[in-house]
Amino acid sequence: MFYIISTNTLDATKRLIDACEKRNINYQLLNPLTFDLNKNNFSDKDSFYRVSRIQRARLLDDYLVDKGCVTVKKQESKKNFSRLNTIEQNELCEKQGIKCIPTIYFPVLNQNILLKQVENLNGFPVIVKEMGSSNGGGVMKIDSISSLLSILNIVLHSARGDVVLKKYIEHDEQARIVVLNGVVVGEKANLRNSDDVIIGGAGTRFISEKKEYPKEIREMAIKAVEALGLNFGGVDILIGKDGKNYLAEVNMPCAFTYVEDVAGIDIAGKIVEFLK
Repeated sequence: MFYIISTNTLDATKRLIDACEKRNINYQLLNPLTFDLNKNNFSDKDSFYRVSRIQRARLLDDYLVDKGCVTVKKQESKKNFSRLNTIEQNELCEKQGIKCIPTIYFPVLNQNILLKQVENLNGFPVIVKEMGSSNGGGVMKIDSISSLLSILNIVLHSARGDVVLKKYIEHDEQARIVVLNGVVVGEKANLRNSDDVIIGGAGTRFISEKKEYPKEIREMAIKAVEALGLNFGGVDILIGKDGKNYLAEVNMPCAFTYVEDVAGIDIAGKIVEFLK
């Protein structure tokens, strides 16, 4: 059985269902909000893909992995992506020689210490990011210490402390590269259309275009996914104006539907075929 962990039948879920039906693959939706453990007997003959990002979905993901179900996590890996925090993800990638965006993981509400932290990121502007947000949400460009203190005072509480400071990388382009089983299966470019730093989501100031990236950027994406013990992931890479490429993050699950639409590739079908 192929299980889809999702709270709805929209977007990625619908495309995975369509992919299963086209291939005559038996599937079942598992809603993490209503799931009953007593109604299913899972084994290593089963596989699944998690669409939902909520905590209960992550717990269900962990449960199915413990039951031996096949997923996009590498079977031989001792790492569990759903349990990796931002620090661990960056450390694993940097050990593989991947250049990540310089980050302060524990910003504090002390002006003197905070100023030193900002200096370590080459000064203002800096990026404040609430971890766990998606589609560009929770990402703010800050230009002064007074604004930074004010914003941190709010988000440190609303995000339960899971907030980081990142160096502001001047860029007009972000690559989104989808990797499956060590191969790039889809890619697109997000190109700046205004001064907004947020990529994706409502009110975006970036436009998406189909693009094939050079070998070094593709290999960077592949190495990042493998470093985190995954067979599948959506990788965001900033194409810096300084001539360097910076890993922004690896997303799993990722919004692969956007790449499908721009690149015209059936990524949902590739996921289903890989897992079955």
